Amino acid sequence: MQAATELAVIEAAYIRNALNYARWPKGSYQDQKIPFRLAIAGNAEALKQSFDMAFNKLNYRIQDCSVQLLHFPSPATLAKEISVKGKGTCQALFIPKSEKVQLKEWIRVTKDLPILLISDEPDFIKTGGEVALVPNPQTPKRFYYIIHSKRLESKNLRFSLEFLRLRNPVKVISR
Repeated sequence: MQAATELAVIEAAYIRNALNYARWPKGSYQDQKIPFRLAIAGNAEALKQSFDMAFNKLNYRIQDCSVQLLHFPSPATLAKEISVKGKGTCQALFIPKSEKVQLKEWIRVTKDLPILLISDEPDFIKTGGEVALVPNPQTPKRFYYIIHSKRLESKNLRFSLEFLRLRNPVKVISR
C-alpha cells in the first residue's frame, strides 16, 4: 500500500470512528431500515477506494446499519439528489481538501439538513464546516477532530459524551 493510500485509509478509519459516535435527529435514518449513507464529495477516485476499504470490505456497520458509500462529483449533483430525496439523501458528507475551492458551495447545498459535514481541509471550521479532521503534528499518521458544536446543534446533530472524552484529541468550539 502506498503511503498516500495508507494515510487515506487511516483518515477514513478516523471518520468511521467519529460517525459511530454521532447522533442524528429521530427519523433521519435510524428509524428506517435503510443503510447509513456516507457521501464523498468531488473527484477523488483513490479516496473512494480508501473509504471502500475502511467501510465495505470489513462489512463495517454504523449504529447497527450497513454502510452505503455514495459519490457526488459536484455540489450541483448533490443538490439535484437532495431535491429528489430530501433529507434522506445521505447522513454524512466527507469533503476532501481537494474541494477547497468549492467548500462554501458544498456547505450551502447541505444547509439546514441533518447531514454531518466532515473535511480534512484545515480551514474547514473557519469556512463554515462542522467537523475538521486535522493531522496531529506530534504523532505521524494520527489525527485530531475539531468540532463546531453550535453548527451541529443548528442541524440537530450531536456527538455522544463518550466520543468527546476519547483519548484521541477532540477540540470542541462553539463560536
